[in-house]
Amino acid sequence: MMHGITMFSACVASTACTTFAPVPVTGALTGQEVRVRLTPHGMVELGQVLGGGAVELNGRVISATDSALTMSVVQVTRLTGVGETWNGERATIALTDVSALERPRPAVARSVLSASIFVAGIYFIGRSFGRGNVTGSHDPGGGTGGQQ
Repeated sequence: MMHGITMFSACVASTACTTFAPVPVTGALTGQEVRVRLTPHGMVELGQVLGGGAVELNGRVISATDSALTMSVVQVTRLTGVGETWNGERATIALTDVSALERPRPAVARSVLSASIFVAGIYFIGRSFGRGNVTGSHDPGGGTGGQQ
C-alpha cells in the first residue's frame, strides 16, 4: 500500500503546478514556450487568422523581432474562457497587439502543497479502510485494542 502511495505521489509531484512570469520580447525567446495575451485591437487584427474572440495563445516562439513575434500555436483561448487545441499553426503577432507575454515556470510551493494534500488524502482514505497502518504493527487476534 505504501509503495503504491509513494509511486502515485511521485507521479503527482512530476506534474508540477505552473505559473506564468512576464518576459521581454527578445530573440532569445526562439524555441521557448510562451503565452501571449492579446489587446482588444489584437483580437480584431488576428480575427481572420485565429477566429473571433481569441484572447490568449499558447505555443512556441519561432522568431522574435523588435516589432513582431511569430509562434507555433498549440492552444487558443476565447473570450468565453474555452481553450481550443491547435496543431502548431503559425501566427505572426505585432507587438502592439500583445498585452502580455509570459513564460511558464514551475510553482514549487504550490506543487508541494498539492502533492502533500493528495498524499494526506490517500493516507486517510487508506486508514478508513483499515489498510493505512504505517507503523507495521497490527492486532492479528482481533483484540479489543487495549480496551477492557
